[in-house]
Amino acid sequence: MVIANTDNILTVQKNGTGIEAFRKVTYEGIELGEMRYHADKLEDKGKKLDSILKVEFNGENLFYSNPDLNNDEARTRAGNSAYRKLKKIGLRDGLEVLYRAFEAEDFHTDLSTFALKAISTYTEGDISELMVGNPDKKIEMLLPWAIEGGTTIAFGSPKVGKSFFGLNACLHLDSGNGPLWDVKDKSPSMYINLERRADFLEIRLGRMNAAYGLNSRRPMRVTHLKGKGPFKMHADSIRKEIKKYGIKFIVIDSITAMGFGDFNDNFVGSQLGRLVDYILEGSDATCLLLGHSSKGHQGEGKETLLGAQSQTAFADVMLRLRSSRNPDNESELGIRAEMVGQNDASPTEMPVTVMGFDRFGVNKVRKGSLNEFPALKEDYIGALDPKKRIEYVLQLEDGPMQVKDIFKELKGDVPQGTISRILGDHNDTFVKTGDGKRSPWKLRKDGNIYP
Repeated sequence: MVIANTDNILTVQKNGTGIEAFRKVTYEGIELGEMRYHADKLEDKGKKLDSILKVEFNGENLFYSNPDLNNDEARTRAGNSAYRKLKKIGLRDGLEVLYRAFEAEDFHTDLSTFALKAISTYTEGDISELMVGNPDKKIEMLLPWAIEGGTTIAFGSPKVGKSFFGLNACLHLDSGNGPLWDVKDKSPSMYINLERRADFLEIRLGRMNAAYGLNSRRPMRVTHLKGKGPFKMHADSIRKEIKKYGIKFIVIDSITAMGFGDFNDNFVGSQLGRLVDYILEGSDATCLLLGHSSKGHQGEGKETLLGAQSQTAFADVMLRLRSSRNPDNESELGIRAEMVGQNDASPTEMPVTVMGFDRFGVNKVRKGSLNEFPALKEDYIGALDPKKRIEYVLQLEDGPMQVKDIFKELKGDVPQGTISRILGDHNDTFVKTGDGKRSPWKLRKDGNIYP
């Protein structure tokens, strides 16, 4: 075996999100160039050490793939592949001594050293820090349900309106205005489409632009990945474009189309979080992921996100989406977002998103209320605790109500005795309008407490 340069010991060092090593290639005292090894996205899986490995000579690529660095056969194949390319370079440039100076076994030796030192090098040094609290900095909300720089997952049954919800969010922020939510700042947005044909989304975007009162041809940045392989293949490109175009908000539609496999596997779920963190790294972009609900409770208002719980661990806000047609106008679809989990954000009730349609598609987007959609209203009231349900009934009523009338409005789900006790125990919320036993009750404070 020929060692390229016995005085030049391969030194492995940390570099950004990975590790790298260099070696000078010499032959009989003549320096021919530099060999570089770089491994990114290192992930120790016990017996396996996954990475994206790149081998270069004088900046020219010799090998690029994702071998298991702990596997000797994988390292040998990588070394052989790199050597074949090096030999071609030598023949091309008239440097026959090049592939005599550095043989396939040299690659294998270097890659073995590289793998041996990979994890210890990547994790060397202090990983803790002395953090000083910053009371002056505040958590900002990009939208009522989206923490600036954070991640929101919105999920629901098939055809519930998830894509419409995501596209509405993109349009609000990208245009700086909209009929549904207050927008803090105009924010360049990107919609990552993994489910629909590009021409279908083009039609939808044009009609929704018009519904917003914008030019129907107003452009918005969209990435079409339907049928283009697993999402992770495009992660580097997306990451670069987020920085290149100053993207502040992205929608990924949808989680199940990202090509991860079995989402009931906790490892797969955690992979999703790491990939989202990777594409957002180095930016302050906010992300909305659209997901499907599990089949167990679809249509019952108790849906959970399809897959393992590890999927939800990295999300700052979780939204459950439900939808229903307007019985007085079947061309309108009402979509209700219920905040079912949140970090660093207070629970927020949001108006119903109303989408109007004609035979050509979307023709209207507006803010609605639960009173227009009885099925959504029933779901909403049914999910409240008894005190909140009484508050909601009294809010909807124009005047005070007796206990028996509240009982009827709640369809007998809360006993009259329980209603009387709750009313009497919460003087800060309810007030009796008379001194009699059957005197009506009303809310102590007026105002639109619920949607």
